[in-house]
Amino acid sequence: MIRVFTVGIAAAISHAGCPRLYVSCASTNGSQLRVFDLYGGQEDLNRADGWLPAGIGFTDDDRLYQWQQNGGPLWAIDKQTGVRLDPLINQNAGGSCQGRDFLFLPNGTTLVGCGSSGTVKQFDSDTGAYLGNFANCDVCRGLCLDRDGFVLSSSQTSIQRWNADTGQLEGIVVAPGTGGLEDAYDIVLDNNGDILVSDVTTGRILRFDAETGTHLNDATEFAMTGARGMATWRDSDLFVSAWHGPLGGGVYRFDLESGEFKDFYQASAAMFVAITDCRIDYDCDERATFFDISGMLLLYQAQAEWADFNEDGSWNFFDIAAFLDEYLLGC
Repeated sequence: MIRVFTVGIAAAISHAGCPRLYVSCASTNGSQLRVFDLYGGQEDLNRADGWLPAGIGFTDDDRLYQWQQNGGPLWAIDKQTGVRLDPLINQNAGGSCQGRDFLFLPNGTTLVGCGSSGTVKQFDSDTGAYLGNFANCDVCRGLCLDRDGFVLSSSQTSIQRWNADTGQLEGIVVAPGTGGLEDAYDIVLDNNGDILVSDVTTGRILRFDAETGTHLNDATEFAMTGARGMATWRDSDLFVSAWHGPLGGGVYRFDLESGEFKDFYQASAAMFVAITDCRIDYDCDERATFFDISGMLLLYQAQAEWADFNEDGSWNFFDIAAFLDEYLLGC
């Protein structure tokens, strides 16, 4: 079970929110879901129940889902226990699909990258009904939205851009082999909207200009063999899952801008990663309560780093106003 804090002065001024790293691990006899506290670094949950997972991710309202290889389902997952709930997409809906990554679109549909089958399948996000193939590409794995609302997909040695509503190919963003790209896996954006791509064969994380597709640099200070899933956090950190690396298999944490290594979370056969982060949840109960307001006031009184809620470099009424705006939205 994930632990729950009782808010006290020390706990309150040490951090804001309760971010957790969720790791999908490709193992049928080991761990399928591991969860880590990003502040404490300790493991909060380790679930194993004999099925082979792939992609993992959250909806905009913070519901957790995990894809089961091969062909689904796309399971809803209880974030506290890791227990599977009802599936959103049933098994083999639309045919076999490895489910390397999936993406919830603003238009109410869900895309699933089917890996070696060469398709991206489309489903209704409410009913799970199969809506047909969204796109065809060679070894479709990673999916993300760019800043203009287009869908980016990784396809072996290149990156494509698709119209999110029609599935029409808008163009090849990263041409085959650019920057030495050999085997693209996952895609995320950095703070500038440029494209980061993990290469599962070379272990490099390559950064490309979002407009020209030019290779800008390698986004991490070292490569990790079997680099797969990626996630960014608070515009500051990049998390990369890898089967092998300087510290072994698991998730490596880097500075998003400089690529400097920051931390490591051991997790064998790590595939994809996702992060949940409710900044107002000081007592880690995934609810907005009076205890969270108390935590914010303690932070503000101490002028702690996390009390600068609007991140303008000072502590004033606007921080409390920004906190209350998020508090009213809840977790």
